[in-house]
Amino acid sequence: MKITEGLGRALFFVVGAPKSGTTWVQLMLNGHAAIDCAGEGHFTDWLLEDVRGLLAKYNERQAFNNAFVYDDDGYFSGFTGKDFNALARFVFLQQLRKRDLKPAIRFQGDKTPNYVYALNLLREIFPEARFIYVMRDGRDAAASIIAQKMRLLRAETRRPYDTRTRRSDLESFVRKWLEVTQLARDFDRAWPNRMITLRYETLIRDPHKEIARAVRFLGAGHDVNQIAACVAHGAFEKWSGGRAPGEADPDSFFRKGVTGDWLEFFSDDEQDYLTARLGKRLAEIGYRAKPRF
Repeated sequence: MKITEGLGRALFFVVGAPKSGTTWVQLMLNGHAAIDCAGEGHFTDWLLEDVRGLLAKYNERQAFNNAFVYDDDGYFSGFTGKDFNALARFVFLQQLRKRDLKPAIRFQGDKTPNYVYALNLLREIFPEARFIYVMRDGRDAAASIIAQKMRLLRAETRRPYDTRTRRSDLESFVRKWLEVTQLARDFDRAWPNRMITLRYETLIRDPHKEIARAVRFLGAGHDVNQIAACVAHGAFEKWSGGRAPGEADPDSFFRKGVTGDWLEFFSDDEQDYLTARLGKRLAEIGYRAKPRF
């Protein structure tokens, strides 16, 4: 894996649909002595989208001024796509370099699930970077996202979750999950060997083997002790306050840590809706209609 110029380390991004295990992967990677993975930079969606709009507005004003004052022979032209990419690269590097990392860190990452919508932009501005895509059964991810919405509402307003919004929230997430899985597949097909897919369910079954694949993909050391340190650092018990996987806490970000929870979380009607909407895509990427992991 190539070193990113201006950063001095190899750069990677962790992406995926919400509540698919990206935070868990981030925590495990941070257990490796040579890897640092920060979280939720959101530079593309919270910053660069507005920057792109600002540059477009500038270009429009400059074009009008050139035509009005200089008969289309003005002194300044607008910003190009290449200019935007250079600015985007500067934004990323400016923030990444601010992290006070030990000299042993040779691989630096940013875990922002929404970067899946900017895979091609990130590839353009960082042609040397690699991507880790975390995939999870959309029905389990949907259960986790609804549970998170319930938790956030309780924390912010101390009111119960309005069940009338539950279906619209579910439909919104289904659309997002379908978008994300398609974007990741398209990118992987177009740019082989730039991205690795980690499946949440496989991480549950054999975290050592799966995180070792990611570490090897990045090019970091992957002996038994290094991988064991990664798994230990991301252990559910550690981040849940001592709970074992399956012991649910609805007020914790690390709520339950299991697979197949959607079968208990959702009503029969909701299960039927999810399977109908997601069934074809689930089958395409290797999931069964009624999983038993």
